[in-house]
Amino acid sequence: MTGSQVKGLLQDPQQVPEPVSALWAEQQQLWLNCIEQLNERMLDDCFNQALALYPAEILYQHLLQPVLEYLQLRWNSQSKTRLERVFFLSWLRSNLGARVYHSNCLLDGPPLLMLNLSDHVMEPGLWLCAWLASNAGCPVRVIDWSIPAADLSLAIRRIGPCAVLLYGNETLEPGHLGRLFEAVNCPQLLCGHAVSVRHEERVELPNLHLASNPLAALHCLRQLGVLDGP
Repeated sequence: MTGSQVKGLLQDPQQVPEPVSALWAEQQQLWLNCIEQLNERMLDDCFNQALALYPAEILYQHLLQPVLEYLQLRWNSQSKTRLERVFFLSWLRSNLGARVYHSNCLLDGPPLLMLNLSDHVMEPGLWLCAWLASNAGCPVRVIDWSIPAADLSLAIRRIGPCAVLLYGNETLEPGHLGRLFEAVNCPQLLCGHAVSVRHEERVELPNLHLASNPLAALHCLRQLGVLDGP
């Protein structure tokens, strides 16, 4: 892909020329083959090559998100896919986590605190949010396990975040979100399928912002002034 094509995608990511679509489809299939074969080294090479060519937001929108969506459908509809699932989610968390760590070493200022609302670790959406925010120049702290509201309050006091992002794909218990955000006095963002929180709870949390996916969360954080604009 040429530099002008990448620039065009950044300016209007909805308008993808046909040759570019074919290129992304080829890359997606290559990733899926690597994942099916549990080929870690080849998957590393594919990711490193893509990172050298495209911005993180473009990679998320045209490669990582479509691959994850396809895999989730396959994992939900086919048996004997647990090994593949554990392999890829472990690889994804390891790779994105390493990049977030190295970026944190170079960045100053209060971090964006991210919390996994699910009892399941290796939540891909959480780490994609962290990776995108890190690439946008914000230090990131990730709590990869669900914790009680009191522990979140303690983490906020000790870390002093610029904002708090909660990521979850499961339905929340009534009042749970209010308890978590009770002590949060900085911008608050809920991301994932959990954004379908009840209307009455949203009214009680006027400072809460919603984002259905990691890219939407990135745009929301920019609008809130947590991240610099493009």
